[in-house]
Amino acid sequence: MIASIPFEVLLPIAIPGINFLRYFRLLKLLRILLLFDKFFDGLENFVKRSNLHIITMGVLVTVVLYTAILHTFGTSYNLFDYFYFVVVTLATVGYGDIIPLTFTEKIISLCLIVTGVFVFSLTTAAISSFLTNRLLKKDNEITLEDIKTDLENIQNENSELKKEIQELKKEIQEFKDIQKKD
Repeated sequence: MIASIPFEVLLPIAIPGINFLRYFRLLKLLRILLLFDKFFDGLENFVKRSNLHIITMGVLVTVVLYTAILHTFGTSYNLFDYFYFVVVTLATVGYGDIIPLTFTEKIISLCLIVTGVFVFSLTTAAISSFLTNRLLKKDNEITLEDIKTDLENIQNENSELKKEIQELKKEIQEFKDIQKKD
């Protein structure tokens, strides 16, 4: 019910000079732009670490190669139809609207199907490997700064223990001296 009230009309009438608050909407835009920047930095890191750029290049080469092979040895369809068939088959979708008709096209298509399974397996493995390494790195991440801090803490504790030992030795010596006098 409240959502149907036209505040953009009523507020300027009720509170004159409130229109300047609209400029604060630009801060939302700035926040969105910062999030996009962070996202694309993360995406670039993901692509580099998972070698997805190499896999994508391999997929493109595979598509071009199989399209050229089918166009060269096949006689059933035109170049675009072969390209479409290669992409659909490589993506393991297989609509069935374009099918290999000749024996040569069927043999090439069998190789393409096997290649498609390998391509998707490789892509899935690269992505899952990246995510697994990322999770493990968060769990086991020990930086040089952590080691330095721990070493400093141990050294400080060691110095304190040495001082305490010296104090205890003095107290023991004083206690022995007191016992000898009695």
